[in-house]
Amino acid sequence: MTSLLLIAPANSIHTVRWANALAESGLAVTVATCVNHVPPHEDAYSADVRIQLLPFKSPWGYFLNAPHLQKLLRENHFDLVHAHYATGSGMLLSFLSHPRTFLSVWGSDVYDFPRASRLHKALLGRNLRKAGVVVSTSHSMAEHTRKLFPFLAAVPVVPFGVDTARFSPSISSEALTSQASGVFRVGLCKALEPKYGVDVLLEAFALLKSQWTLPMRLELCIAGTGTQLAALQAQAQALCIASDVHFLGRIPNIEVPQFLAGLGVFCALSVDDSESFGVAVVEAMSCGVPVVVSNVSGFQEVVVDGECGFVVPRRDAVAASNALWRLAINSPLRKSFGIAGRERVLTCYDWRQNVAEMIGIYHSLPGAPTEGEGV
Repeated sequence: MTSLLLIAPANSIHTVRWANALAESGLAVTVATCVNHVPPHEDAYSADVRIQLLPFKSPWGYFLNAPHLQKLLRENHFDLVHAHYATGSGMLLSFLSHPRTFLSVWGSDVYDFPRASRLHKALLGRNLRKAGVVVSTSHSMAEHTRKLFPFLAAVPVVPFGVDTARFSPSISSEALTSQASGVFRVGLCKALEPKYGVDVLLEAFALLKSQWTLPMRLELCIAGTGTQLAALQAQAQALCIASDVHFLGRIPNIEVPQFLAGLGVFCALSVDDSESFGVAVVEAMSCGVPVVVSNVSGFQEVVVDGECGFVVPRRDAVAASNALWRLAINSPLRKSFGIAGRERVLTCYDWRQNVAEMIGIYHSLPGAPTEGEGV
């Protein structure tokens, strides 16, 4: 059985999903993580996944845990080592000596971190140079990373797709029921942080209510927590839409499909290109929900404008409001976008396909064990 060491934050749903899926595919998976990144709950990981807590907390743990990680490598025979997030786990990876290493860039690590200073960019470049293969979740982020660091000959792309069985149009009829009863829900499931443009969404929703006459009651449902919660609640009050805006807090991942299924439109208006893929948008599309998104690089790659959603200029509340209005008044258009979005996800972002692609990359390095080979 091929053994894999994942160096990643164990409290991230991204890590949970990768570790469990790779273990289910037949790899022996160990997740090494800083001690303050404990799994989100007791049953997050499959029983087949081993969790190794490293003794020092991040951020200094990304340096101080290196000897402990080296010891772990000496005491175990790992065929492959894969770090997720280039500036944290990637730093730990850079201290290791192993013939088959992989490093996944996530977004802010290659968009925001190198902007801070020349030293930050140099540290990131060092981490990327030390990895055997650098992997991206989107073509736009792969291109951005290669422009920053031309020494990267290639950056293969493996999307962080969705479980199309869980995120399915058939899971609920809530959206149809709510629309039939005269309620049209616009929704978002994101962290309440500045780069996600939730303030722009509130402006767009206020314009939708004030400038258009619609034959239904409008609701805006925002799932997520973050540092902007109080400011966004105050903004909703100032815009006189507080009674129609519902801040739902964090929704457990298992409940997200049900939330999405109750929406008429999913609207994500991120303002920064570090939104490099947009898994929440893909999840909505997989549920057959039409989308309105901003023109950040990751969304433009996922959403075909005018086919499965509308792509509007970032920070443009008027354009977003107009797009929402077009969908609110046109049920056939919503249905058409929903069907096309679901088909696009099945073609490009099916999770099982993406996991198989990652395993293919693992076995592509010279000297790597072939699929099914014991060690």
